[in-house]
Amino acid sequence: MPTSVPVQAPVAPPAPVTQTPAYVGVQPSAAPLPVRLARGSLATIRQVSAASVFKVTFVIYCLLFGFFGCLFVLLPGLFGSSLLGSLAGDRDGLSVLGGGMVATLVFYVLLVVVGAFVQSIVTVIAALIYNVAASWVGGIRVELES
Repeated sequence: MPTSVPVQAPVAPPAPVTQTPAYVGVQPSAAPLPVRLARGSLATIRQVSAASVFKVTFVIYCLLFGFFGCLFVLLPGLFGSSLLGSLAGDRDGLSVLGGGMVATLVFYVLLVVVGAFVQSIVTVIAALIYNVAASWVGGIRVELES
């Protein structure tokens, strides 16, 4: 007796895998997309990123310390009548701590960088404390307009 073999329909080859075009040098962001809220709606800030707080506050404090350091350290130090020098006992009219122009510039740069770094660390600690407190009570509510 002849046995019949079931006939199967021909199987189509798998479709080639197409990839979306990649943008050179751009990596996808892991951050969520911003949510568009209705006009006058309330949003709650539940958590802030410590890294973003550090970056932003470091730039802000560099600008602030740079401006006020220029007014109170750099300009008086370069013109010979340093407030810091008189406080440190510089009676000869030399610049910052008696070191002249180079010491004034070095002190100015150190004041800006170290001061901004320390203040940024303090602000990051405050942001971490905020994250803990916001997890307990729900965060700050803000009204947003589009």
